[in-house]
Amino acid sequence: MAKPFTASSFRAKLILTAGVFVLTITALGVLLYVSAERYQYHLERSVAANNVLSSFQSVSDHTYRKLNAVGQIVATQYIGNVDARLANERQLWAALEQTQFSLEREATYDVGLDNSGKFNRLAEIESIVEQIIEGGADIRQAVQAGEQEIAQVELTRLQSAGIAGKFNRLIDEAIREEREIVSAIQADAIALGEFISRFLPAAILITLVLGSIAAVTISRSLNLSLTQLRTAAEAYTSGNLDHRSFNLPDAEFNQLADAFNRMAIELTARRAEAIHSQEQLENQVQERTQELSHTLGQLRMADATRRRFLADISHELRTPLTLIQGEAEMVMRGADRSAEDYREALTRVRDQAIQTTRLVKDLLLIARAEEGNLHMERRSLDLTALLQDACADFRSALLKKNLVLHPELPGEPIRTMGDPDRLRQVFAIALDNAIRYSDTDEEISMSLTDGDGHAKIKIRDRGAKLNQDESNKAFERFFRGDEAAQKSDGSGLGLPVAKAIVEAHHGKIELNPESDGVTLIVHLPIQQVVEEVA
Repeated sequence: MAKPFTASSFRAKLILTAGVFVLTITALGVLLYVSAERYQYHLERSVAANNVLSSFQSVSDHTYRKLNAVGQIVATQYIGNVDARLANERQLWAALEQTQFSLEREATYDVGLDNSGKFNRLAEIESIVEQIIEGGADIRQAVQAGEQEIAQVELTRLQSAGIAGKFNRLIDEAIREEREIVSAIQADAIALGEFISRFLPAAILITLVLGSIAAVTISRSLNLSLTQLRTAAEAYTSGNLDHRSFNLPDAEFNQLADAFNRMAIELTARRAEAIHSQEQLENQVQERTQELSHTLGQLRMADATRRRFLADISHELRTPLTLIQGEAEMVMRGADRSAEDYREALTRVRDQAIQTTRLVKDLLLIARAEEGNLHMERRSLDLTALLQDACADFRSALLKKNLVLHPELPGEPIRTMGDPDRLRQVFAIALDNAIRYSDTDEEISMSLTDGDGHAKIKIRDRGAKLNQDESNKAFERFFRGDEAAQKSDGSGLGLPVAKAIVEAHHGKIELNPESDGVTLIVHLPIQQVVEEVA
């Protein structure tokens, strides 16, 4: 009587092994074909997106050249090379046509997506470019006719937010969007390539391993089943209850192996539970040890900060308190003094008390910043207006030393998220240092620029000179350079306070020594304002 055909029989193993090989090779081939097709799609789509990005950048470059050329005509009242300007206009229109073509090409890869926004934006850009070209022609005619005022008015209109500003926003949005598309495509292609490079060797290795295992298993299945059962019987006889027999090649022996396995399950399970409990306990002890170590480190840092803070206060308060005590003792000793003498003594005591209070406030601000507890009232603010207010605050101090401040501030607002009072304190410290250490009749320059998502404020003076080592230590508490100490009194806390405030705003402050002065540079993140187009 023939043996029944079952899934675990020897004959079933042959058919199952052959089927697994066929399915594995077929799946591998299909996967490689689909991956190649997908990679080709990413490559073509990346080329199309890069063409769109290049076209938008070309439109931007030619448009800015056009605006600069028009501005040069108004500034110099000279038409210049007309052929070159006409060539620029032709290149600009060619760039717009190429952009239209590239967008249409890109749209073929985005079937089902609404790309009307991109074409509408391009239409708006073309309209603005046409206005700029027409405005340039009007300006040339006005300059040729000697109507400088009309040319200036037209230039102002072209440079306004309604034309140049809107063009900047539209072209920046287009370039940013295409860069995001290119980055996403490249990321998909890289991920696909990594998947193929990792999967293919693994799939080949698995196929070889499976083939070897299948050949050995099929040729030795009967002998292996008997060997495993004999080994299990010997292990149990010797008291090794951890031995198990699983997945025997033939179903005829699996039932017997299960009977052997059930015989030792109870004791093996109890031992496994004990081992698992011990591992859990060890893990818990390790976790608690790590938590205690972390807490101990935090306590040590807090204690070090406290000790340093107390040492700084003790050191810096000794002088003003000694002066206050000395003034009081001097007034109290000897005969009665006049009201004027008492008034002068109390005035000096008051001045020392004010200075001491300011010193303590600065030390507390630095200490709170080091602990991450500096209180900030953040809101959107205009750095241009804030710097203008800071310049106005020091107008009388500048006049007193006959100093000239040259602020180079942009006409448009540069916004950031921050505490206006704290940031104004930073700029006040910078201007106060520049005025304090500058000689009479010197110049101080200030500038505000933006780029790479950050605003950069530069304040340069030709006062006290610093070497590189002194500039590196300038943000340490109570440090003052040799020349700075000779030129003016100070606590040495101004720049550390400014550094604490700037870093609390996620910015950076640096001091660059130069041959004829010092430049203080403050970097602050710019608030990203997203405008919606109706």
